[in-house]
This record gives sequence, C-alpha cells and structure tokens, in this order.
Amino acid sequence: MIHHSFYTPTQRQQQPERAVVFPTQVHGSRIVTVISWAEDCTATDWLYAYHGSWWVLGVKTADCAAISFVDDVGYGIIHAWWRWLVNGIIPLMMDRFIDPVIQVSPLLQSFEIQRDACYEQLSKVVGDSFVAYRMVDGKEVIIFHFLAAIQSILPPTASYDRRDTAATPTLASRRRDRTSQRNVTCIGEW
Repeated sequence: MIHHSFYTPTQRQQQPERAVVFPTQVHGSRIVTVISWAEDCTATDWLYAYHGSWWVLGVKTADCAAISFVDDVGYGIIHAWWRWLVNGIIPLMMDRFIDPVIQVSPLLQSFEIQRDACYEQLSKVVGDSFVAYRMVDGKEVIIFHFLAAIQSILPPTASYDRRDTAATPTLASRRRDRTSQRNVTCIGEW
C-alpha cells in the first residue's frame, strides 16, 4: 500500500527513522527512477519508483511544493518551485502516469518577484496569468500567485494541503524566517 506523509521539522524529529531516498534538489527537471541505491540522485528534483520496489521517496521543502503522484504502475514525487513552470517538470511527471492520485504539500501560495530573469522566464511561459501588480509607496510590486499556477496545470482531482508556509508558524518557511529547517514529504510503500 502506498503511503503519503507530510512532516513539519518538529514532527519529522519525532518520527521513526526509515530509509528515505532524498534527491539533491536544484530546482531543475532531471528525473531519476529509483531501482537500487546506486542511482545518482544529485541535481534532481524528481524521483520515481515502481510498485513493489518498497522505496520511500522524499523531498524537503521550505516554501516550494512537494507534489506526489500515484497510479497503478508506480509513484513519484517532485520538488517544485517557479522554475518548474519554465522547465516543464509537471508535464513530464504527468506524462509518466495514467489517471494519477495527486497530492500537493503546503507551499508559499504567493510571493513578490522582481523584474529580473525570474520574471522574464515566467512571462514567456505564463504571461500575466498568475501575476498581480500593485503600487506600494510609489513603487511597483509584482506578486506571483504560485498556488494558482500549480492549480492551472494539475487536474482538478488533485488534493491540496491548503496551509500557506508563510502564514503557518509551525511550517518551515525560508522567506518568512530565513530558516535552514525543512518540511519533509514522503511517498512510498511501508
């Protein structure tokens, strides 16, 4: 049976240790299928395993989303941030699954961005669909609606943990606290 678990930093410390395969996350689109301990999980944000392999896959997040997928053949997990819109990691994951059950962890639902490379890359892919512009003290502020962008790509059957990492003090949030702590999301057979 496939289990999906989300832990705050405090909850993770209270959980029994189990062998979890964690990638070295880089906000990229490299995919690793876990078959043995020999896979190179560096520079990846996406793990996949077949049913019956008994792997537990995990990602660590502070404001990014952990998105897990399960179908009749296998299961996987993505560490997703704004760059996945640019590099297409979610469509890559969706192509691997047939009618998956999808769960999305708590995430930073919206955040300020600058008119920089991030803004330019997002604009090319999503235009202004998930961006709001405001004037604050005579200065333009650009807000990217990350949750809305994810919802636009995933099927309507996806399940969301609606907590916002910035607004929930028990969740790790790099933008709120500049913390090195991370929330942990795991999926696997145990």
